[in-house]
Amino acid sequence: MAAKRKATNGTNGVLEAAMASLARTVEETRRTMEESRREMAENQRRTDEKTAESRREMAESRREMAESQRRTDEKMAENQRRTDEKMAESQRRTDEKMAESRRQTDERIARADERIARAEEAAAARSAEFNDRHNELRRHSDEMFFELSKSIARIEKRLERIDHIEAVLDEHTRVLERLPEVIRQQIGFGRPAQP
Repeated sequence: MAAKRKATNGTNGVLEAAMASLARTVEETRRTMEESRREMAENQRRTDEKTAESRREMAESRREMAESQRRTDEKMAENQRRTDEKMAESQRRTDEKMAESRRQTDERIARADERIARAEEAAAARSAEFNDRHNELRRHSDEMFFELSKSIARIEKRLERIDHIEAVLDEHTRVLERLPEVIRQQIGFGRPAQP
């Protein structure tokens, strides 16, 4: 009887050590899962910040383009107004002094044409610059969305790993729940069979 008690105490010690080891494993697994969740939340926050920054940059670029276009339109309108005024003055002088006025009018028209040509060239250069900037922003946006897609894929893989870990934990829990009864049966203290 004493030998049986000693064997039972030894089995209980092994059982307690096994249960303690399993409990530590479960706790470590839970800590790992919690850390993984925190990392996923941080990655999502950084991705959201990058996306918001990209959108702000695109909105700022659009505002700059609109402002530059407005200024260009104002300058062209002012140039046109001045040209029209000079042409009207030239015509008046032509009526008064036919020969001299015609020469002066031709010179003024030529100068006005040069200014308009320069303004058009400047507008074309600005338009090309705006197009380049827009294309660069679009490329940057495409890269950001590609990185976002990769981040989402990594998050989905981590979620799959978490699901697997949770399934393993559930299985460990079921094993722990059955373990006392299995041990009782192995040492001869099992519950009597139901009639």
